[in-house]
Amino acid sequence: MPVGLLRPAALLALGQACWAQSSYPLTYTSCGVDNTVSQAPSRVVTMNQGVTEFMLAMGLADKMVGTAYLDDAIWPQYAEDYASVPVLSSGYPTEAELVAANPDFILGSYK
Repeated sequence: MPVGLLRPAALLALGQACWAQSSYPLTYTSCGVDNTVSQAPSRVVTMNQGVTEFMLAMGLADKMVGTAYLDDAIWPQYAEDYASVPVLSSGYPTEAELVAANPDFILGSYK
């Protein structure tokens, strides 16, 4: 499965559709690039607090294999689920840290 990077607007549109989608492939556009997902992502790394909390809000902590770069405290309602997700880095993870997590999807809040 290709690794994708989504901005929040694209993530919102793809979010529930992608994990609830029953037929694949699913194609979406982010930052002007078309991407095709062959199955629901199951090993996600989040690169910013916004997408981390978005994943947690959708109840997808069990699909997260890593997170990074908090710039504030996690909302209290997501704290327990957040504690179950490995923190790869306090900033952006290195390529080696990302490869070690073996994600099939990487989500970011910015380009």
